[in-house]
Amino acid sequence: MTETWIAVLSQIPFVAVFVWYSLEVGKQARQAQDRFLEALDKRDDAFERRTEKMVTAMDVNNRAVLDTLARMENSACAHDAATREKLNDIAKQKESKRD
Repeated sequence: MTETWIAVLSQIPFVAVFVWYSLEVGKQARQAQDRFLEALDKRDDAFERRTEKMVTAMDVNNRAVLDTLARMENSACAHDAATREKLNDIAKQKESKRD
């Protein structure tokens, strides 16, 4: 029985080293995972900031286009009104020449 205990006791340092090594590897894996998750968070934040800037720029551009279209519509309406007025004047002049 003493030989069995000697064999068991002689393996205790190897088991202790294995447990310590397993814990260290687990700790390093957790640290690596934490660094990876922090990097993902930074990437996501940068993506959100970039997307927000793009949306803001697109909004400004859309507003400018809508303002331009509104001015063009007003100009077209004014042109149409002026053209109708001139056509009415021409029609009246033709009628007055006939009389």
